[in-house]
Amino acid sequence: MNKAETYRLYHTPFCGFCHRVRHVAGTLGVALELVDTSKNSQAHGLLLEKLGRGTVPVLGIIVEGEDERLLPESRDIIEYLQQLQNS
Repeated sequence: MNKAETYRLYHTPFCGFCHRVRHVAGTLGVALELVDTSKNSQAHGLLLEKLGRGTVPVLGIIVEGEDERLLPESRDIIEYLQQLQNS
């Protein structure tokens, strides 16, 4: 049995690419935990540590018992979310 995934979107309120990802996720019915990296310095630091940059959006893919997988780039995130609907 596959473990269920949950999703966390690292974003900022003024990022147009982030707005697009949130819109697509909403249209597809994918629930996202939103983490505003402009207000959460720990989250921003996590992106710097794991990805070497603090730019958003970044999708955190969380599977119980595993490390969070980070997927940067809005186009890649949108493609991933769309593939969820096709699987």
